Amino acid sequence: MLLKKMALINTFLGVILVRTALEIPFITFIMVGFVETLPKELDEAAIIDGCNPYQLFLRVIVPLLKPVLATTLVLALLDSWNDAQVPLFFLSDSTKWTMPLNVNRFARRFTSEWNYTFGSIFLTTIPVLVAYLFVRIILLMV
Repeated sequence: MLLKKMALINTFLGVILVRTALEIPFITFIMVGFVETLPKELDEAAIIDGCNPYQLFLRVIVPLLKPVLATTLVLALLDSWNDAQVPLFFLSDSTKWTMPLNVNRFARRFTSEWNYTFGSIFLTTIPVLVAYLFVRIILLMV
């Protein structure tokens, strides 16, 4: 109803907003679980060394969050990329469908020609592999 009132049905922005709303609880759960495992002594040591709250966050906490940020980024990306229900519900125009929906449509059309079906599945996995390698390289550089 909200997307309909905002004229976001059958738009990419509407699907992005819905996917974002679905991913926020998962990312929050993972991030809170990780932050709770950080020792309080790190905060106390930074405060004794003269850090204000902003410096504490930027110089101590954020560097420790890099692995969990990368993990949640990759998991959210994979979850959003492989999702077929949200685009199916909110994108009525088949020209705006995502790759998993197009693979499904392609597989139904070419049921006996497996080489075409597996080719389309392979093309669907390429962006995920590129995103994974990009995040991996960024983490190695930092």
